[in-house]
Parts: sequence; structure tokens; C-alpha cells
Amino acid sequence: MALSYSYEMQAKVFDRMTALEQQKFAIPQTLHEALQLASNLKKERSVVVDKLAVSDTKLAIAEPKADALDVIANTEGLYGLQDQKCSYHELHAFYRSCGFSANDKVGYVARPGEKKD
Repeated sequence: MALSYSYEMQAKVFDRMTALEQQKFAIPQTLHEALQLASNLKKERSVVVDKLAVSDTKLAIAEPKADALDVIANTEGLYGLQDQKCSYHELHAFYRSCGFSANDKVGYVARPGEKKD
């Protein structure tokens, strides 16, 4: 394993790996111990499965929001005023033709009674 991060993190990883290697696992000697181990493992597994289900639910809730943000954040093919290829007056005429009117406080707003595309 390539450890390309800090020496402090490498030491923590090494210490954890060493501790896991030295850990002794008890092999059940009786049927009762084996059944107890199986029960404990099943409980641990159910906790992990429940956590995964919660994570999947959160992901399912966030997915449409993330998709919408991707659409909003996509600026490919869009131009700002600094990239304009027309004069201010041409731009103003274009906005007016789309149903917007100039407003000193908020910029361009839809004119009452007119639809904007």
C-alpha cells in the first residue's frame, strides 16, 4: 500500500494495522458460544444495514437537488455582460422583447401581464 500522506497519518495507519494483526479471535468451543457469536454478528450486521438504508434514503432525497444544481451550475454556452457581442441598447431591446422591463432596484423584471419565456 502506497502511503503518500503525512508521516503522522502513516504512523496512525501502521499502528492500527499492527493492532489488528495482533488481535486474537476467540473460536467458540461450545454450541452455546457459537450461537451467541452468530447472534452478535447478526445484530452488528443489522445495525450496518440500517445505517446503509438511512444513507440510501438521504441520497435519494438529495439526488434531485444535486441534479437541479448541476443544471443551474452548467454555464456552457452562456455569456455574461462582459462577454456580450452586442451593444447595451441591443441587449436592452432583447430583454424588452422577452417581456422584461428595466428596474433600478433589481435589474430586469417581468412586466405585469406579460409572459416571459
